[in-house]
Amino acid sequence: MIAAFRAMYKLVDLAHRPTPTTTNYTAWMYTRNLANATHALLDLHRRYQVP
Repeated sequence: MIAAFRAMYKLVDLAHRPTPTTTNYTAWMYTRNLANATHALLDLHRRYQVP
């Protein structure tokens, strides 16, 4: 779980974000990876949610 958090944090770190000069494909991949990370966090939340 810590490794997943580190990978997700890297996606939102300003130093790793795409810049205005990145290609459309790179920006799309970034957005897709961020969506996948968000989905993974949602799954973790649902799995370990305390009733």
